[in-house]
Amino acid sequence: MPMSIKVEGSHFLIVGGGRIALKKVKKLLHFNVRITLVSPVVDQAMDPVLQHVMWQTSRYDKECLHEVDYVIAATNDKKLNGQIQIDCKNKKIPCLNVSDGRSSDFQIPALVIKDPVHISVSTQGLSPGMAKELRRSIEHWLDDEWVERTIEMAELRRLIKRTCRDSKRTRKYIKGNDTFTLSRPKIKRQQYEIRIGPRE
Repeated sequence: MPMSIKVEGSHFLIVGGGRIALKKVKKLLHFNVRITLVSPVVDQAMDPVLQHVMWQTSRYDKECLHEVDYVIAATNDKKLNGQIQIDCKNKKIPCLNVSDGRSSDFQIPALVIKDPVHISVSTQGLSPGMAKELRRSIEHWLDDEWVERTIEMAELRRLIKRTCRDSKRTRKYIKGNDTFTLSRPKIKRQQYEIRIGPRE
């Protein structure tokens, strides 16, 4: 079952120094995590991000798993990736094996980030290219108006919770089961009006 987990402050180990490892590093850097990169050599394209990671120029061994929260096996050696996954399983560390996404403990989906809206797209490792195309389509569709509407609705939600003490009534307002509208000139597609009586 897909789910979102807060990873801020977590320690990620990425084994591999190629293009796939670089993609994982770039995605993780959005979320304020610690990254250790293990690879004797790295792709030249990795140079701009090396200042943001701890690069160990050694080969992988089990000791690399010490005090890490998540592992990404991203080498070009399927056998090694599989062994890393087994080692992680023995230590109960979630592992993403880029050679076998279906058996991995987690995925790093294609991301659309327009704060405060975050949308993830995943094909469960079946077709990263398709996930990329879907992400591009969503980026084109998700314009600034949707971001503004999200911020407006967050303000509305806070206002309802602050004004209405009745928890059941609050839930109805938030879910839209009661009549409410908040008029904002910036919002063109839909306008909302809030009707909440004084506190009892």
